[in-house]
Amino acid sequence: MGSEQSGPPSNSLTDVMESVVPTTWGEIGRVGRYFRHHPTLDPRTREIAILQVTISTRCVYAYAHHVRILERELAVMEVTLRALIDHAIGGASRVSEDDASVMHAARRISEEAGLDIAELDDLGRALGRVQASELVTAVAFYNCLARIANAFDVPLEPEYSSTVDRFPTPW
Repeated sequence: MGSEQSGPPSNSLTDVMESVVPTTWGEIGRVGRYFRHHPTLDPRTREIAILQVTISTRCVYAYAHHVRILERELAVMEVTLRALIDHAIGGASRVSEDDASVMHAARRISEEAGLDIAELDDLGRALGRVQASELVTAVAFYNCLARIANAFDVPLEPEYSSTVDRFPTPW
């Protein structure tokens, strides 16, 4: 038997992926940095879409990270965040028409692998063509990350457990 590790070396997605597929992860990281630091898409819109992705993919790791971003970095009020989470699972909570449109697109892409032409046109009218295209790309990218985190069973870092305690996973 060799001295290779049989499991992930740490609790972060980055550490797990750098240990398993460092070259691939470096390229994936470039795309992630673009969406976080240089997007044309409004950060709140991006994070609401990602919230839907995390719920559709049932990815606790990504859910905790992006709920925290919405709450702490983007100052989304708790009542609004709870309504968004409820809306993401098909609950009766009312959210703005724009938020509902973004979440609908993210849900369709995540759960049904796409949008029909009418939905894409509606999204383009609501956000603008460039932002709608970036939203679709961001949703696809974060689906990839959530599915990687789930596939490698990346554990949640301890500092994020309080986020999940406050906003339990809705699945």
